[in-house]
Amino acid sequence: MDLAAWIDSRERAALARVRLAGLCLAAALLALAAWLGFREARLAPLPGYAREAVRAEYAIEERLRLKSLSSAIYLAKVRRNSLLKDITGDFGLSAPCSKLDDMRGLAPASPCAAAWDAALARIWKAAHGPDAPPVPEALKRDRWGAPYLLDQSEASCGLFGVWCPPDVVSSAGPDGKPNTDDDIQETIPQHLGPSRIQTP
Repeated sequence: MDLAAWIDSRERAALARVRLAGLCLAAALLALAAWLGFREARLAPLPGYAREAVRAEYAIEERLRLKSLSSAIYLAKVRRNSLLKDITGDFGLSAPCSKLDDMRGLAPASPCAAAWDAALARIWKAAHGPDAPPVPEALKRDRWGAPYLLDQSEASCGLFGVWCPPDVVSSAGPDGKPNTDDDIQETIPQHLGPSRIQTP
């Protein structure tokens, strides 16, 4: 088997694994969201410890959403054999969000929300092709109604010696403010693009 065929077989196997993981995570996310909605209605009148339990469950749900996004982003990078910044077309797309005190409930036309929506549409199309199903509503905003944030630092890999940071997708958390202690993050697996892997 020559090198090109070996790379092609590895890429097909990776795509199959990512698709399966993405479907499993999406199914788990939908089931958990339905269960948490039911639990929230029942636990609202209960004392503080129950509300803390609900908050912990929301954090778990948010981690599942972030894992689904991470899988879609990785699949897009592999299928396009490119860096994330080349898929989104905007290296600093989270910049309009970084100084906001509260990202929850932003209007779709706001720079922060519009940048995320445009990036997500490009990622989803790259991951699933031109006939992709609609983006699930649960991936458009976090559990608290804020757009997600993308750190596309993998584009800096190799520019400063051996430093090679990953891309990261994150939620601003319950307070809706980015870069605070309640943020929830998910590291996206690295795929260093055409400069490292040639498509056969």
